[in-house]
Amino acid sequence: MNMGKSRCGPQDVDVSVLVVMIFTMPVFLDAQGAVVRTNAVIITFTPPNGRVYNGDTVTLTCKRALEIQPDVAYWTKDGVTLMLDGRVYFYSNYSKSVLYIEAAKEGDDGVYACVTTVLSNGTQLSSHGKRLHVKDHPFVSWQEGNVSSTIQHKNVTIRCESVGTTTLFVLKNGHRVRGNRGRRRITHSATQLDLEILNVRFSDAGQYICFGSDGVETSNSSIRLAVHQPPRITNITITSTNVEHGQWALLCETEGKPKPTVKWKSQKAPAIIWYENPLVVDNGHVDDNYTCIAENVAGEDSSTVPIASQNRALKGTSVTITTTKAITVSGTQYKTTTIEGEYICE
Repeated sequence: MNMGKSRCGPQDVDVSVLVVMIFTMPVFLDAQGAVVRTNAVIITFTPPNGRVYNGDTVTLTCKRALEIQPDVAYWTKDGVTLMLDGRVYFYSNYSKSVLYIEAAKEGDDGVYACVTTVLSNGTQLSSHGKRLHVKDHPFVSWQEGNVSSTIQHKNVTIRCESVGTTTLFVLKNGHRVRGNRGRRRITHSATQLDLEILNVRFSDAGQYICFGSDGVETSNSSIRLAVHQPPRITNITITSTNVEHGQWALLCETEGKPKPTVKWKSQKAPAIIWYENPLVVDNGHVDDNYTCIAENVAGEDSSTVPIASQNRALKGTSVTITTTKAITVSGTQYKTTTIEGEYICE
């Protein structure tokens, strides 16, 4: 807490005690009747560590010193009589007065003093002012929430935002993340920390914890970074399941992270979607082009193969198949860009 300074000159105060004592002899009113500051009045703060956070209850105690028995007349803030309400109030007895500030907030910042009247002679005495500074509890949070995702080989930046902190850093798997090393960059200010990861790899996935502290209290927030791989169709296998009745099974093989979902559409019936894989095509749905669509959160991939009427031919009849992806026919896999060939049904 920043300590207040009296108008009589600077003073050094131990914040671990937070007691203001003015070492002058008791005096009487001057000719103009001004209030005199004196060592006859001591103000003590609670909490004793001198750190007041938003929402705390603060007490300022004005105590009797020496052998003088003051009667507290009022409290001041920044030299003006303090306005009292249900949140700010005080009570007094013959030896002390206690000022309560409940649910402290930023507007309570200021220099507080108590003004007393010495019962024996009517002298008004005032304590030196005590500065109250209300601050926020340290708080950190990830801007993206609890989960963030990116795509393999892309760059990603995750941001930790903070309030009331003097120290801010990030841990991954229990180890502090150091900036400007390898593919990682860290930039930060008083209110935020940005962690940038270049050319993201699967090893970058995991839990990241942002820690913030004001030297007394701490706050932390965790985020899970997921690394995705876009789907890719690696092969389409066409298998004859019933040659005599012209049934064919179309199997779409894929890779990606998370595992892609597969669906099929046909050129003649674009409004119909099949989620079977393999997709069985019978003699009522030939002479058509079938498209495999692989999807995950990172994107999609697609490939089209035709099933022609000659596919219904009996064993020994040749058929022609065209695709823009890899294809397996009769146990042989082809991975050329375009496959156009004549094959014998077996």
